[in-house]
Amino acid sequence: MWFSSKNTKIMAEQVVITHKDAAVIVDREQKVIASNQAYGSLSQSFNKSDDNQALTFLLKHHDKSSDYIKGDKGLHFKLQTTPFTIKHLESCLLYVFEPVSEPILAELSWQKLIGLGQDSYAVFDLNNKLVTAKEHTNK
Repeated sequence: MWFSSKNTKIMAEQVVITHKDAAVIVDREQKVIASNQAYGSLSQSFNKSDDNQALTFLLKHHDKSSDYIKGDKGLHFKLQTTPFTIKHLESCLLYVFEPVSEPILAELSWQKLIGLGQDSYAVFDLNNKLVTAKEHTNK
């Protein structure tokens, strides 16, 4: 996407404010240009004094293979990244942090691990309920 505006910051703020989930726009150096109110609340929940510190914290915990971030205090997110251009900035990234629950992360980890093997398996949750299974067959 390409956006043109006389005031880069105002345009960036207009983009992030449209998101209900925590959203931030960063420049090429990963410095925050604009963020929405949900992102500000997220920064505070991680006890980060500014948006850049919160971004550094979140990206440090980013699993690039699944686009999930496992955060502190039971807060976990799916990261959506959209590259675009605003006039006077060659390239920007819009990061949207969509909250997800811990079981989704655990399920993705199991699926990844299980996908590596060819053996039979069964996965049970903490209540001994079958989550998934696969029977190995030699054909």
